[in-house]
Amino acid sequence: MLLQAVEYRDLGVQRVDGWLESAREGLKTVTAQRIAEAVDVGLVRPLTGLAGGGAAPASPDRRG
Repeated sequence: MLLQAVEYRDLGVQRVDGWLESAREGLKTVTAQRIAEAVDVGLVRPLTGLAGGGAAPASPDRRG
């Protein structure tokens, strides 16, 4: 849910602050909280545009 809210924010959707806050409050594990922190500072970004025709990176076993 957090990454979806960040994606919407990055696409220009307004008024997602409450959604972002709610998503962060729902994080229970230290790992999830660290990922949220990385998203906040821009170290991690949702994969935007994949459904719109962008290509996903090839998996290591399918490169060739």
